[in-house]
Amino acid sequence: RAGPVSRPGITTKIGEDPEKYLNSAGDKDKFIESIAHVANYQGGCWDTEGIENLPENNDRQDTLKLCLTFIAATGTSLTIPILARYWDKVRGSNQGESFEICVKALAAFLVLRRAATGTTASIDDDFKRLMMKPPRINEDLAPLSLVTISKSEVRSNKKLDPYDFKNELKKHLEVNTGITNKQTWLTKACAASLPSNAQAVSRLLLFAATHKSKSDRPGLLTRKGVRSNQNFLSCRAWNDPKYRTIEHVHPRKPSAHSNWDSTVTKSPTVNMVGNMVLLPTKQNSRISNSEWDTKIQFYQALASEDSDEFERIINQAVNDKDISRPVGRALINESKVDKTRLSMLDSIVGVKNWNKSFIEERSENILSLAWDEIAKWLDFE
Repeated sequence: RAGPVSRPGITTKIGEDPEKYLNSAGDKDKFIESIAHVANYQGGCWDTEGIENLPENNDRQDTLKLCLTFIAATGTSLTIPILARYWDKVRGSNQGESFEICVKALAAFLVLRRAATGTTASIDDDFKRLMMKPPRINEDLAPLSLVTISKSEVRSNKKLDPYDFKNELKKHLEVNTGITNKQTWLTKACAASLPSNAQAVSRLLLFAATHKSKSDRPGLLTRKGVRSNQNFLSCRAWNDPKYRTIEHVHPRKPSAHSNWDSTVTKSPTVNMVGNMVLLPTKQNSRISNSEWDTKIQFYQALASEDSDEFERIINQAVNDKDISRPVGRALINESKVDKTRLSMLDSIVGVKNWNKSFIEERSENILSLAWDEIAKWLDFE
């Protein structure tokens, strides 16, 4: 099969052994060095243990760790050789501004592209093109691969300037999805659903929307007039067990005699980000297919700021037969051990009806606020 392929930081030919083109000891050294460099990056910035060991002495470092954690959580391994180009193997975790810019830009590209299409939608082809071919923004520049191996030479490639890297990612969004600004992205993202293999994308959108926001109308968020410094765009928030799992408020598979609207179940709406909240694993499993009357009481309890209020809400749900007595007792006992409240639920505790039109409205609200934070990493206005 003819055509180029990106090995770890290397451009060669599909089905061909790069070593056949290594004609000198220096060529072989470049080849081995490129593989070692990518392997070192993977250990320090892709593997969970490596990311955990990165410093987080300030918000910038914490956001960098969040972006690396998110990228790894998507499983998009073709990002490894790309970001390895900007990683300083000598300084290790003490990275400079260029690395931070490129990591955040690639994280933004991933979430914006995935949210707009609802699928991976040939995103790997974008990453392969970045490594193999000259940039779309300037074809006189070199591909991102560390070296290009051909029959005539082993050529080292100069990496893109971080700001050119951002512009190249934006160009890929424009060419492949038509995204050039917030409105073009919202038009696509508001119509897309996010399947189960996009959980990392859904979580980052929810965190970005909630970041330094406050409740507006029931179920919606705003940043207008906000004084909050609550930082949800952090690795600490991402790893917090309180927000570990995605709960679909309208169940994806409600029980046979459920009161939920079947038109939502059978439409993409059920997998829109507006139908999602973040919950601890155990609490999520307790209410996954419950009716809305049960769920809203549960959310109100988890968002309550007072332990007595928590117990009052749960006991009322038991008395109303919305939840069973054993479940109620378990929830109260768990709350005595874990006294933290779920502030991300503040905005929805006043919602009266959870239906298709509200899910669509909430999706647009979440996506709009998420764009305002994430698009900054790609210098969108």
